[in-house]
Amino acid sequence: MASTKGVSHLMDAAGRQMNACGVCNTTTDSVRQLLGEVVRDILMNGYPDQQGYLALWCGNKNGTISVRVTDHGMPRNIFEEPENPVAGRIRAEMDESSYVSVAGENILQMKRADTR
Repeated sequence: MASTKGVSHLMDAAGRQMNACGVCNTTTDSVRQLLGEVVRDILMNGYPDQQGYLALWCGNKNGTISVRVTDHGMPRNIFEEPENPVAGRIRAEMDESSYVSVAGENILQMKRADTR
C-alpha cells in the first residue's frame, strides 16, 4: 500500500501555492483540508499494493480556484459511489468537479469561487 505519511507536507505546499496565487486564507484552509482527504483516498484505494505517482496542480483565475489531481493508480470514479464520503465532501465544498480516466491516467478536477 502506498504511504500517506507525506500527505501533510504536500498539503502545506498546496496551501503555500494557493496563498501565493492570491487565494484567501479561508478558502485555502478549506480546499487544503479537502485535498488531504482526496489524496489519502487515492493513495489508499488507487495503490493498494504499491507505491505510486500523484501530481497536484492549483491555480487561481479571476477568483476561481482550480485544482487538478492526477494519478496512475487503479481507475475509480468516486462520484459513481453514492455513499462515498469524499465525493460527498467534494460536492458540498466545490462548485464544479469532474473525473476522467484516460490511457492509465486518472484526473480529478475541481473548481470553487474564492470567498473574500
